[in-house]
Amino acid sequence: MPGILSKHPVFFQAGCFVFSSLPIRDYDTVVTFEKSTGIFNRLGTVVIKLILEHIQIIYNHAERTYPEECCGILLGNLTDGDKIALEVIPTENAWNTEAAYFPADRSLYSSKKRYAIAPQTMLQIQREARNRALNIIGIYHSHPDYPPIPSAWDSLYAWVEYSYIIVSVQNGKARECQSWSLDDYHQFQSEIIEQTT
Repeated sequence: MPGILSKHPVFFQAGCFVFSSLPIRDYDTVVTFEKSTGIFNRLGTVVIKLILEHIQIIYNHAERTYPEECCGILLGNLTDGDKIALEVIPTENAWNTEAAYFPADRSLYSSKKRYAIAPQTMLQIQREARNRALNIIGIYHSHPDYPPIPSAWDSLYAWVEYSYIIVSVQNGKARECQSWSLDDYHQFQSEIIEQTT
């Protein structure tokens, strides 16, 4: 299992949270990447910590929904500049029902190239997390038959505070994960995924 995961942008538009899929796919353009300048730990790099079970939940969800994109939420805390995931919550990809809020994309994309988390799902999870003294620290999604690299669409709707984990699923098998976060210039920077016990 790879030691590095990817980040995915989350966005709120027209009343729903939407998460995109992959870059350069037919209609997208590639986002530029540089050294990490987001939230820093002692060594000056962004770190998100997950246990093996979290990674396995993400991989299983991605394989189960292939060739559609999967999506989900990471709950946890910020500690000494590191993001520590304590729970991974798979969610339904609501893109096909929420696409009406994105008229330009409705005919071009499906849940094979886009994802959305329904606003009521996001708000419910946020409320439950707060009641347990946790935070939403990130979003994950899959890229069916494409690398785990954020798209321009991903960048457009991403939030600076979140980690975006992208898993590449090739021919139905999860192959690689990468984590990303936005810097102060709204550019994606690679995050280190640290597997903890």
